[in-house]
Amino acid sequence: MSNKTKIGNLLKKYSDNTSLRAGVNAIPYVGGTLDILLTSGIQKKSHERFLFFSMSWKNK
Repeated sequence: MSNKTKIGNLLKKYSDNTSLRAGVNAIPYVGGTLDILLTSGIQKKSHERFLFFSMSWKNK
């Protein structure tokens, strides 16, 4: 497994772990920014998958 895949898996787990995200957000000054940086890529991929699904559903 490549490092890129490992990092992607870790970010996915982080994105799904509400308690960990709350802990990161509690870090003064930088917590919110770190959370956004860590989860923005995962949210973008989820949005792209949803758009692909909705477009393929529309074409049927």
